[in-house]
Amino acid sequence: MNKRYAFVAVIGIIALSSCSVQRGGNLVERIRGGYYPYKVKQYVRPGYTEYGTASWYGNKFHGKRTADGEIYNMYAMTAAHKTLPFNTYVKVTNLNNHREAVVRINDRGPFVRNRIIDLSYAAAKKLGMIGTGTAPVKIVVLSSNQVHSSQNGQYQTNSGINAQSENSVNQNTDEPASGYYVQIGSFRVLANAVKFKDRASWALEGVQIMRVVISGEVFYRVVVGPFSTKDAAFYYAKRNVEGKFGSFCIIK
Repeated sequence: MNKRYAFVAVIGIIALSSCSVQRGGNLVERIRGGYYPYKVKQYVRPGYTEYGTASWYGNKFHGKRTADGEIYNMYAMTAAHKTLPFNTYVKVTNLNNHREAVVRINDRGPFVRNRIIDLSYAAAKKLGMIGTGTAPVKIVVLSSNQVHSSQNGQYQTNSGINAQSENSVNQNTDEPASGYYVQIGSFRVLANAVKFKDRASWALEGVQIMRVVISGEVFYRVVVGPFSTKDAAFYYAKRNVEGKFGSFCIIK
């Protein structure tokens, strides 16, 4: 068979297949083996924007490997994109209701025509699109962890979410409700808090990030809650947090 027609046939199979066939182990092996039908961007500057349709994937893939080798956690704020570099943070806006969420790219897809991003269950829930399954969205790149060339020719690494995009990134933090919380981590860098939240969400439900200012310094607290009483928070922490994360504290 002519190579060009063989390639077209492969692309046709991908287009006709469901996301479930292309996501996970098979796709990971093709990427690791050197084959991927889309050209992944090496670096995308903050502000890069796309419009299209978003979908989401959840329980069927929970616990399976994503294309970058991570274990998919449907409760973490992550997403799949065909060409954005892994660990790129993007703000997704649901154009139907204007709700926003910040997600980290850690998977490839969706391989369905006209869809530009496949969101985790948690991200889709925040955007209010669980029931509809899809929604028209705008995605804006906030930052990338990819290595790129600076003006002087030296290579540098973007450490993640930067200060210039902090107003947008705060869409990924939560306004504290009244009650008690179990704090499992505290970070000066939001990107580190988001990564820790993603890992913690694998073991715990209801993990949030709260932004606080202490003596003029900004901290991002990773917490679970709220609980109605201090005793309830402490009991939860002793049963669910201490053995997995070690130290914790109760805050209000």
